[in-house]
Amino acid sequence: MKFKSALLTQASGSIGGITFSHNAGGMYTRARATPTKQEQGHQAFARTRMIAAVCAWNLVSEVERYYWKWYGENTDWTNSLGATIKLTGRAHFIRCFCTRNWGGNIQPVPHDGPRVYGLPSFTPPGVTISETTQEAVLSFTNTDDWAIETGGAMILAL
Repeated sequence: MKFKSALLTQASGSIGGITFSHNAGGMYTRARATPTKQEQGHQAFARTRMIAAVCAWNLVSEVERYYWKWYGENTDWTNSLGATIKLTGRAHFIRCFCTRNWGGNIQPVPHDGPRVYGLPSFTPPGVTISETTQEAVLSFTNTDDWAIETGGAMILAL
């Protein structure tokens, strides 16, 4: 659970069943739990993508990492609380790698960091679901930057 605290500026550790911690995105709390390593289909696939992404990052040269670093420092990211934060170049590379390999379609991630800073425009899509016909209709803006770029794609998970 993420939250903005009016009482705490920083907290780490566990009290009772609650664990307090922080990362680049800010403070968070979670229930203290013993982790389980369940190999559910989508969990195993996500874990495999993350492992592959980190391995791919290890193959990126110092020059290429420089460009990813500058991309991260010059690209704003909005977190789930609506706050604008900066992700590291490594985080952007892993995000790109995992997204490009969603659904098992392996698309190469260029090791060179992006030379144009910022994220492409994205207008939220509209989804209409009909109970009678059992069909879903997706509408999106095909003039957004991501839609007109070669290899651009939108992932929709229901």
